[in-house]
Amino acid sequence: MRLTPYAAAITLIACASAQAGEFIPLQTELGQATKFSQNGEYLSIFVNGSGGARWIRATGAEEPISGLNSLNGINNLGTVSGSVPVGGGADNGGTDVPALSALGATAPTEMPLPADTQNADVYDVSDDGSAVGLTWATDWSVARAYYFSASQNAIAVLPVDDPDEGSRGNSISADGSVIAGWNDDPTTGFRRGVVWIGLVPTYPTATIGADTYNVGEASAVSGNGQWVVGSNYPSDTGAASWRLNVQTGELTEIPVMPFAFGISDDGKTVVGASGFFDVPPRAAYIWTEEGGSQLLTDYMTAKGIEYPSDWGFEGGLTAISGDGDTVAGWTRVSPNGLQSFIVTGISAPADSIFKDGFDGAPPLNPVLDSGFEQSLGGSGPWASTSTNFGVALCSISMCGDGGGSAGAHSGSAWAWFGGAEEAAEESTVSQSVTIPAGGPQYLNFWLWIGAVNGSDSVLTVSVDGTEVASYPEPPEAEAGYTQRSVDISAYADGAAHTIEFRYSETAGIMSNYSLDDVTIDATQPTLRAPVRASKTPDAATATRKRH
Repeated sequence: MRLTPYAAAITLIACASAQAGEFIPLQTELGQATKFSQNGEYLSIFVNGSGGARWIRATGAEEPISGLNSLNGINNLGTVSGSVPVGGGADNGGTDVPALSALGATAPTEMPLPADTQNADVYDVSDDGSAVGLTWATDWSVARAYYFSASQNAIAVLPVDDPDEGSRGNSISADGSVIAGWNDDPTTGFRRGVVWIGLVPTYPTATIGADTYNVGEASAVSGNGQWVVGSNYPSDTGAASWRLNVQTGELTEIPVMPFAFGISDDGKTVVGASGFFDVPPRAAYIWTEEGGSQLLTDYMTAKGIEYPSDWGFEGGLTAISGDGDTVAGWTRVSPNGLQSFIVTGISAPADSIFKDGFDGAPPLNPVLDSGFEQSLGGSGPWASTSTNFGVALCSISMCGDGGGSAGAHSGSAWAWFGGAEEAAEESTVSQSVTIPAGGPQYLNFWLWIGAVNGSDSVLTVSVDGTEVASYPEPPEAEAGYTQRSVDISAYADGAAHTIEFRYSETAGIMSNYSLDDVTIDATQPTLRAPVRASKTPDAATATRKRH
């Protein structure tokens, strides 16, 4: 049966309550979501130095875990893994002992240490209580991955090709058969991924051209043991992570998202981030087989999941349930604050009515990293140049806000053109994008000209070097962002084209242009005239802070 779009829409509205996802802020102070149980019933939440909490789906409660000073993995029974401090803990002259804390327990249960080691932590736990983690040699010379067998009540260091180099067990499947972790490369010193299958180490490799490379750290195993994901795929096209099919050995590159932290049981959904924790802003990312890598915010918007507009999502998407329907992560909420969140309905499929003729929703925006978050560190899909600053990409912590005349439209990153006083400035951002064939296509973006001083500054938009729009400096500064739209239907042929924004100012007179949230869509948004600011900020406060 083929339904009309109207009938399909009515059916979808009727089903919306069953299929709609939900964004759930968590309340554990300074909490960082770390791992979902495979069944999605429990989530571990780490709080640095004080253990953390266990989220329970059935009640929505965040149960504090006492006695632990770290909290990492969790199994389908709700048992969490971590460590307990002895003699004040490792940070205070003592040691940390591996431990598990079962659901309903009043105190954690300490575990034995491997021979000739000290100071250990449990990173993950299987359903029978077997565990993996890291322990240190008694002389602190090397970190070693270890495995605890619950059935044999025995613990031992995991075998690796280079035992004199550091290693760690990060994750274990629900049945305990597959373990993911790392072993330092003795040549480069970098972490290389290790997958232990039946306690036998294997080292996934990637072939690029005629060369073979180790992949980076193996971060997580799916609950069913069929998939492993890891970070730092040795791509020749930019930052990427990887996915391994444990049964076939097939390795898949996950572009744009260099850090992967979890994978669903069917291998079709991966969660991760755009960079290191201590190099903000680190954006939360999700990868699917159908849609590729996307910012979590873009993915939620496409799914119709509402989320707080004032959250920057500077953290990571770190946990996923086995069915791929629920994910969790954390974000910075202030310079020193952290808050975790859960999102449900992630894998909700399109209604079956679409299978018999109705075309459904339009294709997703083909522009990668629309808000520039992932490209800020230089490894994302946007290329950028700047005469005075090296690149045009900014965050508040890197560049300031020009006395309130520059900043992001959403998220924490944006492209800042200008900001140079007494120096000519030329800067660019560009990306190669495959523009969908057929129908109208519009390049939509948010632009804010926040400071003007009568200069010859202009922002030019081009496709494959041909100008399609330009924005000269206006007589007065704008109070905030306004969405602009350019018809690029002439380039809608299904091929790759280079989209470029180029700013130029030749007289050494400062102006500020802020660009954010660049998309290519089949529809043109409703545009409004920009609201003018009452005055232009002084040049002394409007200039861009140097890197």
